[in-house]
Amino acid sequence: MQSSLRQRTTSYYGCSGNNLMVPIRKKIQRTRDGFTLIELLVVIAIIAILAALLLPALAKAKERANRTACKSNMRQVGLTAMMYAHENQDTFPSALRGNTVYHAVWLPQESFNYFFSQGVSTNAITCPNKNKDGYWVYSSTVGTRAGFFCLWGMPTEIDTRARDGFYGTQPWPFDSPKKTTDVTPYTVLMADVISKGTDTFTTSAGTFNNVSDAPHCTAGPRNSASGQLVEPTVLGSEGGNVGSVDGSVLWRKQAFMHQRFVFFNKTSGPNAEYIGYW
Repeated sequence: MQSSLRQRTTSYYGCSGNNLMVPIRKKIQRTRDGFTLIELLVVIAIIAILAALLLPALAKAKERANRTACKSNMRQVGLTAMMYAHENQDTFPSALRGNTVYHAVWLPQESFNYFFSQGVSTNAITCPNKNKDGYWVYSSTVGTRAGFFCLWGMPTEIDTRARDGFYGTQPWPFDSPKKTTDVTPYTVLMADVISKGTDTFTTSAGTFNNVSDAPHCTAGPRNSASGQLVEPTVLGSEGGNVGSVDGSVLWRKQAFMHQRFVFFNKTSGPNAEYIGYW
């Protein structure tokens, strides 16, 4: 009888012996198919914070790389101009556009053809930031627009002001080299196009007229709205590269730059509607 009872108890509880027997309960686990709304919002917030921290750093890194490429391109153009001079009695290429006009961003077609024949492509004759959207460099009947101020061969002697004077917010005089031997403390061969008074400036955002523009702001190039001739510092310009007759190219901070005439008429002199900075 006792044996029979023990057997029944064992089969009921699934165990044997005189130990205290308890029913076996199966633990049920609940599973979820996704995140809760709060969890999703937290993840989105973290991604937004990381993006806000990383994107400016990436933009600055890209700008530093473009400044290096810009410096390399300017050196290549400057050395090619000097090579031309060595082949032509130390005289730099012509800067005369048409019969009477000199504009530092325009190369006469015969001058551009020489650069092109020496392997200086349209990608190399500009700062990458200046031709970022592919609209700046182009050719017309008067020549090819370059992405640098090409300052050789210009009639700066028309401006007879003392080179060592102080001119405040007015354009400061400089010396344009006609020959490789034309070297003074005020001689400049090339410079980045930081300008006020550009006639037409086209970007992927549209076409602007009569603007200020700067290729090297904190996160790259910027320009003003049409008709707003502001100072480059307002755009956030940090400076630009400047090339010398000795072949060197150095970075100059915007704070140490001055306004310069970059458009000359052979008979009437400099035109104040087109201003550059270096």
